Amino acid sequence: MAASEMVSGRTLVLDFYAGKDSDGKDIIRSQTFRVKSDASVQSLYDAAAAIASLSSGSLRYVRTTLTSHIINA
Repeated sequence: MAASEMVSGRTLVLDFYAGKDSDGKDIIRSQTFRVKSDASVQSLYDAAAAIASLSSGSLRYVRTTLTSHIINA
C-alpha cells in the first residue's frame, strides 16, 4: 500500500522588525495565527497584509507552516 498525507493544520507567521538591540542587531518579533489548511496563497497574503497594516512594526517576512500526518493506508 502507498503512503498518503493527511493535512491537519496550518499556521500563518508574520515576522516584524522591532528595532535594534544594544549590540546593533535587528530585533524580530513574530506573530502566529492558525488558519484553514486549505486557504489559498493569495488569501494568506491578503490576511498578512491586513494584519501588518494594524501593526506598529514593519513586516519583514510572511511564512506558513503546514502540519500533516503521513499514513500507510
